[in-house]
Amino acid sequence: MKTTFSLFVFFIAFNLINAQTTIPDATASLFTASEGDHYIGNPSGTIFIGLANGAYQPIYKTLGEFLAFGNSAGTLTISNLADPINLQDAATKNYITAMSSNIYLGNGTLLSNRILDGAGFNLTKQNLTTYSVSANQIAQQATDQLQINATTGINLLSNTIVNADLSVTGKYFDSTNDPGLNQELLSATAPGTAWITGPNPPAKTVDFVSEKSTVKQVWGDAEELVSTINIILAEESIVDIGYNFSFYRNMDDAPDLRGVYIKISGDFISAFEVGSAHVLIRDPDIANNDSTLRYIVGRCIKSRKFKLPTGNYTFSLYTKSTIVGNDSDRTGLSPSETDADLDSNYNYTGWTYDASITPVNL
Repeated sequence: MKTTFSLFVFFIAFNLINAQTTIPDATASLFTASEGDHYIGNPSGTIFIGLANGAYQPIYKTLGEFLAFGNSAGTLTISNLADPINLQDAATKNYITAMSSNIYLGNGTLLSNRILDGAGFNLTKQNLTTYSVSANQIAQQATDQLQINATTGINLLSNTIVNADLSVTGKYFDSTNDPGLNQELLSATAPGTAWITGPNPPAKTVDFVSEKSTVKQVWGDAEELVSTINIILAEESIVDIGYNFSFYRNMDDAPDLRGVYIKISGDFISAFEVGSAHVLIRDPDIANNDSTLRYIVGRCIKSRKFKLPTGNYTFSLYTKSTIVGNDSDRTGLSPSETDADLDSNYNYTGWTYDASITPVNL
């Protein structure tokens, strides 16, 4: 019985929607209804069903109450719905088509701001004849690379500002589409730009740096810095560096070793040495006379070439000895028997430290 009643109510509901007659509310008090017909009062909206005696029987059921017995339209349509207002309102086919046509089926207008969240997925637009964007401002950002590729080239139609480094692997063309010749300069002209013949590049030269002793110096057994040469290379170059370190000892008669060497540090060389160690040799004219103070003389000479790339380099000249006790070596002094004679006009010993820099592509 319950099932029969449900079907009956559902049948009434959908027939009321699809085959109903509008009557004035005052007519509902008459007995002019046809049995089984459906009526809707105006303006009350009350739904009536005609009885066998001609009476208009009101049906006090809401649509929700009807749907509680079943929600299938049985292949029938529900017509004349208004456009939805609230989020859970039903929408007509016409409304859905109008909304979707903003992107896919026709022109449209955004009614508010929109955000397209890719949620980690890709968005690809392909097979378009023309893709146009017109806006007051366009901002495109990428956390990795932004690539723009066009088969026939990219045409920038307005002034362009580059706020970071610009790397060009192709050619530069002037305003007449001329790529220019080797060693020409791209210059601004009245109508645009043009290639012009530039001035001759400055000739590459060989630079020379020289240091030498200017005062009397005393050297012990510990490692000591003699001099430093700093070189900045703007291009790959050959650096020829060398020294001539002459000295003597006016104390002790035992031969010892003195080493002179260069430590090199720079952008491409962390540290290495080129050195020269020599045994000190007595002056033969003095050493054979036991009653005369003995003098020991020596000389360290060394040169070497380095091929170095662009960078900053420091060449430091050091000396060190195996002197025993309180003995010492001297440079910038002449052999003499007493300290009072140190400033006399003898042939002074000393050191020189030189470097020449030659560009590889000179």
